[in-house]
Amino acid sequence: MTRLDTLRDKYDRYIRSGNHVKALQVMQEIGRLSALSETEQQVAVRDLFGSLTTEEKQKATDLCTGVMLYADLLQSAAVDLQEIIHRADPSARLLLMEDVKQIARLSNNIVRNVDAFHDDEFSATFGDLADLVALNVRNIIYTERAKEKRKAI
Repeated sequence: MTRLDTLRDKYDRYIRSGNHVKALQVMQEIGRLSALSETEQQVAVRDLFGSLTTEEKQKATDLCTGVMLYADLLQSAAVDLQEIIHRADPSARLLLMEDVKQIARLSNNIVRNVDAFHDDEFSATFGDLADLVALNVRNIIYTERAKEKRKAI
């Protein structure tokens, strides 16, 4: 069993026991080790801009922003769902939960890229944008639920 596997098991135990602070600390350590173990050369999209058209640059930037926003939404939803399920039944083993745990881990790695820029203004702006997107998603869900309730009446 690798160090990453051990940490993932530890993360799962902390989530099941409801110790989300420790789980977050372990998740951060997993992210650090994952970043160190990558052997492929990583480049920022902006480093490739010289070979892209203006439209491609904008689309690439928008897609990268979208991926990080979606990852932030997934990570938040996955952690919140884990907490709710754990409160309902700490021993519950839902088929969905293994996927949710994996989503939480993977999306956390993506969201960490925002902090890797070491730009407080960018991080704050991203956080505000992520909050706005999350609010809009919830509003869409609530609106659809209200429509369904009105149909049922």
